[in-house]
Amino acid sequence: MIAAKAVRERTLTVLLVALWGRIARMRKRLERLIALWRAGTLPKARASRVGVARVSVARRASKITFPTMRGWVPRKLGYEAAPFGPQLAQFLTEAE
Repeated sequence: MIAAKAVRERTLTVLLVALWGRIARMRKRLERLIALWRAGTLPKARASRVGVARVSVARRASKITFPTMRGWVPRKLGYEAAPFGPQLAQFLTEAE
């Protein structure tokens, strides 16, 4: 769906490629964490960084930023993306 949308709307190509890469990295991280969980070797939780000043503000500014408002995917990608939202939500609520 992402590739089809990128072909139709060239102005969104950079955002869509970044989105595709982010989804792929999230999938890899989730698969790794599931494998560690199954093996019983999950890493210890890190200490909270709430209230700690961030140093790399300039470095972050050069990265592509994703919209954060609710429902941005269907607005940007079209309503072909809407059916995937409930599927993703269901997937994330399953314990396995």
